[in-house]
Amino acid sequence: MIALWPQTIKGYEHGLLTLREAVRRAALSQRAIESRLDTESAELSGLLMAMQRIAAEPSPVGLMHPNGPVA
Repeated sequence: MIALWPQTIKGYEHGLLTLREAVRRAALSQRAIESRLDTESAELSGLLMAMQRIAAEPSPVGLMHPNGPVA
C-alpha cells in the first residue's frame, strides 16, 4: 500500500498543474474580454452622448404647425 503513495502524489501534482494552467488561461481570456468590453463601452458612451445632444436641440420641423407659426 505504501508503494502506491508516490504514484498517488504524482497524480495529484499532475492534476494541480493542469488546474493551474487552466486557471491561467481563463484569467488571460477574462482580461482580453474585459478589455474589449471596456473599449466597446467607451464607444457606446460616446454615441449615447451624441444622441442626447441631438435630442436636446429643438427640431425645426417641431416648430412648424399646420395652422401657421402663431398657432
